Amino acid sequence: MERQQILRRDEPPWIVLLLAEYAIRRKIGGPAVMRAQLQRLLDAMKEPNITIQVLPEDAPVYLSMPFTIMGFDNGPDVVYAETVEIPSGMTKEHRHVGRLKARFDLARAAALPAAASEELIRSALEGT
Repeated sequence: MERQQILRRDEPPWIVLLLAEYAIRRKIGGPAVMRAQLQRLLDAMKEPNITIQVLPEDAPVYLSMPFTIMGFDNGPDVVYAETVEIPSGMTKEHRHVGRLKARFDLARAAALPAAASEELIRSALEGT
């Protein structure tokens, strides 16, 4: 919760989050926990700086690992990924940043638009 304070500052970061459909359909922690998590996603989607898109199960792309791309106004982009290719987990090396940006772009192109993603999340919430 402490880390989420960054989302409430005067100039919060722009966040684009891609979620695999199974992440919203897989029941973890019981119905109450799932409802709270799905509602939190829906609440976040109301923020002007947060975009959440769902990557459907039948999408022609598959992301084998979670990763984060961080862009900065006054510096190079940085990626964080837990992979053997990036031993420290974080790097600004162009070859890694470029590769993960390309993966992100491919996944985002296959993802549902934000409005359809919201409908899917709402549907999953109603089904819990």
